[in-house]
Amino acid sequence: MTQRELNDVKAQKNQTQSELTEVSRQFEEAENEVSQLTRAKQTLTKKLEETKSTADSDAQAKSKLSADLRNAQEELDKLRDQLEEEEQAKTEAQRQMQKANSEMSALQQRLEGNMAGAAQQELDDLKRKMNARVQEVTGQMEAAQSKAASADKARKRLQAELEELTAELDKVSCTFYYRKTAV
Repeated sequence: MTQRELNDVKAQKNQTQSELTEVSRQFEEAENEVSQLTRAKQTLTKKLEETKSTADSDAQAKSKLSADLRNAQEELDKLRDQLEEEEQAKTEAQRQMQKANSEMSALQQRLEGNMAGAAQQELDDLKRKMNARVQEVTGQMEAAQSKAASADKARKRLQAELEELTAELDKVSCTFYYRKTAV
């Protein structure tokens, strides 16, 4: 081999060595990039799982709040119906009391005008009966008023709970929507 051929072979060897060094460097950079991408993928996968878990939790919470809201609304409707019935019973009791009072007044006037002396005994009996009837109707009216007041308190309590549940549902919905749009 001649000196020139030897120099050409050395030049090719140096060039090949240089190319091999460059390829090795590029290979190491590619391995580093693959390692970084693998870590990034793992991080993103973990975040995705956390986001899915949070979304599931939010969906469950929203579902529970919706059910609670429906139940509270149904209970409120029942109490409104009960309150309406109690108010009707109260009105009926007041009507009966007015009727009994007017009957008693009419009987008293008639008895006073028609009878004296012996009729007083009948009048006293009628007064006692009428007073007993008035007390009975008064008791019914007071019971109806008590029930109406109790139902109204329950209605107000449920209305407050309904408002709280609605606010909480809105809050969860906003959070759920925010997280959903963030993903």
